[in-house]
Order: sequence, then structure tokens, then C-alpha cells
Amino acid sequence: MAEPDHLARECGLTAAALPALFLQLTTAGVVSHWNAAAMTGDLHWVLKERAR
Repeated sequence: MAEPDHLARECGLTAAALPALFLQLTTAGVVSHWNAAAMTGDLHWVLKERAR
């Protein structure tokens, strides 16, 4: 899990840009799924496994 503000800063983005970033990562097949916790706003994502 990560705090959105910290992750955004580390990526050089605003927190508002994170949903679009995760949508792009999901569409590109890098992330299988992600969500933001309703109570805390923490982010959780799962990387997609590569085929061997």
C-alpha cells in the first residue's frame, strides 16, 4: 500500500493524475488491478504476472 500524495511526488505527478496513470498501467498489462481504500485513500496494486 502507498499513500497517494507520496507516490505522486515520487513520480513527479499530482495525486489527481494517479487514477489515469493506473488506468494506463492496467491497459498496458503492467498492473492486473488496483484500488484506493475508501477510508484511508491508500493505494494498492497488483502487478500482472508475465507469461513464461
